[in-house]
Amino acid sequence: MGTALRILLLALLAALSPLALTATIAVLKTHLARLNGICFAAGFLAGEAIGWAFAFLLGSVLDLGARGETVAGVLELLLGALLLLVAWRVHRRETPARRERNPRTQALLARLEHLNPVTAVAVGVVLGLGIPKRLTITLVAAATLTASDFDDRRQLVLVAVYVVVAAVLVWAPVLVYVFAGRRTSAWLAGGQRWLASHQRSVTTISAAAFGAVLVVDGAFQI
Repeated sequence: MGTALRILLLALLAALSPLALTATIAVLKTHLARLNGICFAAGFLAGEAIGWAFAFLLGSVLDLGARGETVAGVLELLLGALLLLVAWRVHRRETPARRERNPRTQALLARLEHLNPVTAVAVGVVLGLGIPKRLTITLVAAATLTASDFDDRRQLVLVAVYVVVAAVLVWAPVLVYVFAGRRTSAWLAGGQRWLASHQRSVTTISAAAFGAVLVVDGAFQI
């Protein structure tokens, strides 16, 4: 698998975040929804950029050199194995009679109801950085990119592609809302309900598929 395809695959994996979509829809229900949405999306993209800056800084400090490709393969293999474990656990878990949101998610959504543009940026940065899941994927992607023979310009392009794809569930709803306004609220709410009702199957299938691809590709790199 080529480096560009690996980066795109990892970006899609990072994009699969029900919390990011739920938070975005919550922001778009606030007062000054357009402004708050734009600020939230900008903060989210900035958070992802900060994650990449940290990953590159860590890579330069460690200075893996010729071992970079092996390290990237090991990280990819471990991430794939973790995803397969997640898929297995979610599949084996019994479906509760009534699904309730995680208390942390409830607390976050409650705070989002009272956002202003400044706090929208701050919350966006935190969610964009995404400790630990999103940041872990970013570290794997950065290791993959650092181990390649791409020049700085091509690396920068791939980082930009990753950031845009990984944040699609944030900037796409905001962009639609900016141009279409509250007419999109029902559509966004319907998408959110569908995702919530099918979250188990979506998580199982996506985690298993991504995990299998990453394990195989990582094994070939080692």
